[in-house]
Amino acid sequence: MEKPLLIQQYLISYPIAMIVMSVSVASLFGIRLVQRWIPIIATLGIVFFLINTYILNYPGGSDFLIFRNAGVAVLEGANPYAEVSMVSPPTALPLFALMASLPVNTALLVWTTLNIGAALALIPLSQRALQVQTRRKFKALPIALLSLSIATVVLSLPTYWSIGLGQLALLESVCLFTALYAQGKNWPMLAGGALALATIKPQTMLPFLLLFLRKSDFRTWVSFTFIVLVLCLALTPLDALPLRIQQELVNISTLAAPGAANDYSFEAPFKDYIIGIDHALYCLGLRDRAVIRITQIVILGLLGGGLAVEIGRKGLPRGGACALVAIYSFIFLYHRFHDASILTLPLVYAWSRALFSERPGRSLFIATFIALLPIFFIHSKLVEVVVEAISSKWGGIKWLLDALFLPYATWCALIAMGLLYMALKTAGDDADGHAVGPGAIEKSTVSI
Repeated sequence: MEKPLLIQQYLISYPIAMIVMSVSVASLFGIRLVQRWIPIIATLGIVFFLINTYILNYPGGSDFLIFRNAGVAVLEGANPYAEVSMVSPPTALPLFALMASLPVNTALLVWTTLNIGAALALIPLSQRALQVQTRRKFKALPIALLSLSIATVVLSLPTYWSIGLGQLALLESVCLFTALYAQGKNWPMLAGGALALATIKPQTMLPFLLLFLRKSDFRTWVSFTFIVLVLCLALTPLDALPLRIQQELVNISTLAAPGAANDYSFEAPFKDYIIGIDHALYCLGLRDRAVIRITQIVILGLLGGGLAVEIGRKGLPRGGACALVAIYSFIFLYHRFHDASILTLPLVYAWSRALFSERPGRSLFIATFIALLPIFFIHSKLVEVVVEAISSKWGGIKWLLDALFLPYATWCALIAMGLLYMALKTAGDDADGHAVGPGAIEKSTVSI
């Protein structure tokens, strides 16, 4: 399915996405735009996204079929992990069984529609989560810019990939943003349930637990633990659970082996779509896999430990802490580009703070926003083609091009984390969503 997606994105979607993205960037630089055109551009972008998804490029759902086949195996009493492609934890099996309970075409249509709804909901949901997390200090985007931000996200490559493949990333983001919203509203049952559902992609969910380490989160952890057990045992006998978890880990290791589908090396068939510290280290020239693994663990440990300390001593504005954790989760262990929907939260956070903050923090929030955009709008295959073309003429710098550009998504995420951290330390908590001066709205591109 990758070839049709590539052709579609660059020949059909890409120009429209670039227009929407350019207007989004212009909104941060005070470029005067005709106010009425912003909602029109946003609406046209969203309408095109719906038409393009349902008519011009109806999803093939290759990953959806893997999930559904696992659901079929469960309903038939077979082991869903007999297929090496099945690497989702047992908590995902009830969802896969629901997929299997419908005819395949109907299930794909329902799943695609749910994913489209999730994509459209990401910006409003992340904005609401930030508002309750900061006790209303985070200032929402004006309505026109809210619609523009929705169009920006739904026209991005990660959204198309996630929907086209029938992936779990959009549902994962919705669950995690819902957990943050429920935590801010003091709804521990809902927060725990949302976190439990988010275990369908544990490498994305685990970093978010850093935000649930307060004493008041105890009931959330109780709810989380209980619902995880319910999901695990709903379709897996207790005596079979250890064996299935063991088989899942074997499948993960098999797919991560040299030359396999999830390998980060240049031998892998899908190396362009791998995101993570290990992939970046390989592109830097490291080849010893044990050294790469240890170095990755150390780097992630330092980043996670630093975040835990800052969050624990409340050294960061709460909204900023949520945004930093979301970026951290994107590079935590293994990910692909369709997982970038989790970056919607830091994207909208940086957008709002850039809109309503004063210098010097404002410039850093703008830089954070811009650092995230390549992950959403630059196709990794195009980067590889350009690097290969340049390397064919100047072979002596191929190692440098590989190191700088092939893992660009990982570098962009790390740069965005650094910029956002500096912005938060510079602007402080008082600017967390507050317009500093009476003309703050007017200094943006539009006022509603």
